Formats: sequence, structure tokens, C-alpha cells
Amino acid sequence: MKFNNNIKTTALLLCMFSFGNANAFSLGDYFEDKPSDDLAQEEPQPVSQKSTPETYKLGRIGQFDQWRLQCVVAQSSGKEICNLVHQINSENNQQIIKIERIKDSKDEYLVFSLPLGSHLPAGAILIVGSTEYKMPITSCLPAGCRSQLTLDWNIDQQLKREEKATVQLIHSNQIQKINIGFSLMGFSKGSKEVL
Repeated sequence: MKFNNNIKTTALLLCMFSFGNANAFSLGDYFEDKPSDDLAQEEPQPVSQKSTPETYKLGRIGQFDQWRLQCVVAQSSGKEICNLVHQINSENNQQIIKIERIKDSKDEYLVFSLPLGSHLPAGAILIVGSTEYKMPITSCLPAGCRSQLTLDWNIDQQLKREEKATVQLIHSNQIQKINIGFSLMGFSKGSKEVL
């Protein structure tokens, strides 16, 4: 009896979580097959009870060709944090891919929000010019899957020299390669503003 209750609870949770996937762009939509209803959970974030969380207000915004600068300013310290973002949407305004240049205290990254329906073990490949960079998919949430690439000097310079790049995915059917091209126009100028 306890086993049947566990099955009913799991089925109920699957139904609840599948509603959250309704707005995400899926490669299944592109190929007219049904997306998987696998559960994806966001990793829990540690909560500190000793300090109050920093609050932020909207800061500078800028447009550099295809790339948008988005900044926030910490209320207490006045420190500004900026990301450079390029987003491609489908005809019905669903996000297909979003690329963000972000910086933490040590490194800079390109973070990719990819469509659902990708073959996860294959990861993603960033193609810049004739060079390919393998990127593992680190997590999948209702809004899409995430992958990131640490920007070393060589990759950064190559991205700044080229006019376009491509993210390549393998469809979940493990046969079709999906190439999603994006513009690098404005990437070099906008990168100077990521503090």
C-alpha cells in the first residue's frame, strides 16, 4: 500500500512540474516530436542567517549591436555588476538561446541557456571560426539547459575578431545536429563594459 502511495505522489509531482515546462522552447517543438517530461530541479542555495542579503537596483543599460549590457548596483556598497547578453527568440517570442558574458572575482565566462530536447551526454559545441570548444551541459531547468565556457585570453580574442559563432547541439534522437548561429557584432565593444 505504501508503494502505491509513492507512485501516486510521484505521478502528481510529474504532472505539476510538466506545467512549468510549457513555456520553454524545446528542440522537440522544432522537430515536432514530444519533449521529455523528466524532472529538473534547481540546486538549493545556501542561506546565511548571520548577514542580511545585499539588495540591488537597476544600473546602466547599453546596446552594442546585437549585444545588450545589463548592470545592477549594490545598494549598500555601490558596487556595479554587469553582464553582456545576446538572446535569440523564436517567431512566437520564446527564447531559443541566450548567451551571457559574466565575470566573477576570478574568471570570466560565457554562459549558454540552451533549448530543451538536446542529447545531454553529447553536450554542446561552440564553433568560432574553424575552432571548436566542447561544453558540457551542467543542468536543465524548466527554462532550458545550461552550459558554460571559461573565457581565457585566446578564446576571448577569437570571439572579438569574428563576426559570428555557432552553438551545435545533438537532438535527443541522437541523429540530427542542430546549429544555432549567433552574431558577435558588438561583443568586443560591449565586453569592455563588463566590470
